[in-house]
Amino acid sequence: MKPIKIGVNESVKSGYELHKRKKLQHYERAYNLCSKYVIITDEDLFRQNFLNYTFKASKEKLNLPYIELNDWLKFVGFNAIELQQIQKSFDSFSANIDPSASDPDFNIYISTPKQKKLFDQVTAICDILNRDPEYIKSYFNATNQFSNCITIVNDKVELNALWIAQQLN
Repeated sequence: MKPIKIGVNESVKSGYELHKRKKLQHYERAYNLCSKYVIITDEDLFRQNFLNYTFKASKEKLNLPYIELNDWLKFVGFNAIELQQIQKSFDSFSANIDPSASDPDFNIYISTPKQKKLFDQVTAICDILNRDPEYIKSYFNATNQFSNCITIVNDKVELNALWIAQQLN
């Protein structure tokens, strides 16, 4: 059976987007700090190691091929500790900020006949309950039979796509 999209994992998606924004903020801090010393021409290489990239590019710019890192730091007055902390924070987020990269797929899919049948049945139940929304809350207060497969969102009943996708057999 061909996979069928039945929903989006919003919590994972919003977590990823938050990590992406945080990672981008750290990148911008590093970029602003390092661009005072060098022109950053290879952003992929720069993202791998902010300090190493800046050090090597500055050595070339200043024509100091044999200078050691500690001597260079003193010579140009560079704060390596701050940049290393930014790099550590930047690396702690797994999101990809490369503009050419696409975000992961946060869609929820079903791929078995059992999941498809369950999806159709739960969708039908939701449709029935949503016909008369006045009684949705009282129905759920009286019975908790559908707590795994149905949720209430904005006073409407919706199926729990993640729960359905986890029903494999």
